[in-house]
Amino acid sequence: QVEAFRVTEASAGEPLPKSQWLRWIKPRLNYIAGTLVVLNTILMFLELEFEGNAAAREIGLSTSGPEHSAYAQFFRVLDGFFDCAFLLEICVRIAMDGSGWRFFCRTSNQLELVLVIVGMVDFFMILMAFQGVPDDFVMLHLFRSAHALRALRTCRLFKGLRVLLRACEAFISSLFWAMVLLLIFMCAGSILMGNLLQSFILSDANLDDRTWIWEHYGTAYRCWYTLYELTFAGNWPTRARPVTDLVDPRFAIFFFTYITVVSFAMIRVVTAVFLKDTLEAAQNDQELQLLNQLKKKAEYVKKLEHIFKTIDDGNGIINEERLLAVMADPQVMAHLQTLELDVHEGTALFHLLDNGDGEVTLE
Repeated sequence: QVEAFRVTEASAGEPLPKSQWLRWIKPRLNYIAGTLVVLNTILMFLELEFEGNAAAREIGLSTSGPEHSAYAQFFRVLDGFFDCAFLLEICVRIAMDGSGWRFFCRTSNQLELVLVIVGMVDFFMILMAFQGVPDDFVMLHLFRSAHALRALRTCRLFKGLRVLLRACEAFISSLFWAMVLLLIFMCAGSILMGNLLQSFILSDANLDDRTWIWEHYGTAYRCWYTLYELTFAGNWPTRARPVTDLVDPRFAIFFFTYITVVSFAMIRVVTAVFLKDTLEAAQNDQELQLLNQLKKKAEYVKKLEHIFKTIDDGNGIINEERLLAVMADPQVMAHLQTLELDVHEGTALFHLLDNGDGEVTLE
């Protein structure tokens, strides 16, 4: 039963492919792809770091660091390697899936296809660059930015991250309506503050003070962005204090009301709704429940193995006399109770486990 459970746990889910090498690679593909995604992300970080330092050298902000040509070719070769690796990966996934074009009916697979196409275009540009064709830097950086989306694939390559991501999907609807509600308050507040401060901007007050007020509250967009900072960034004293000090202290009434109602109370209510939706989704998630059941079964099997090894005298077999002698030990009874086996008589337990040969083995 122990070995059968392990086989069942390993093969739970989709059927294994017919090809032997596909059967070998299927349980390892997600880890291989995840490693490639992580390494590709690290490469993009390093490439951007070196390119930024080269740009600083180019415009005179720095005199240290290597020339751009010293490492650009090396990074381009690695970019081409990852482009080909991800193309091979999606081909393997299509072969394992066995559904043909229906493989691309899923949104996640469509995103992977788009990324692979972008990677192939990037690979073509790499080949052109090695043949002496100058790079189109706008297109180059556009494709490189698209490659950053590959980092998001990490969420679906590992079971733990997939469960968390699926739980986060539960509050998307709540997030939308929460943002609509907050935007209504921010728009109303920005219209109110923008109109009230226009007279100060056009007054004869200090020019620096009026400039600061205009930069933060002078237009509808600037005023809305300031209230967005007040709502989410937590830097409201730096945006509210100058208004009350330079314009009119009575503006403190607005800021006191807005910070208390929106930034404090409403944000916490929204957070509570998100938490409720996430917990409900996690509890109702079938994959998470399956993982928890498999984990509990594995722990159950380990406890059974531990009890058997405690009872066993070394030959891998337990007879009725040995079991009756060990059942007198209170610690063994305590172990059985943790497994919800409340058996008070060793004879009854032995006949429950015995298959008719008068002996009980671990299998």
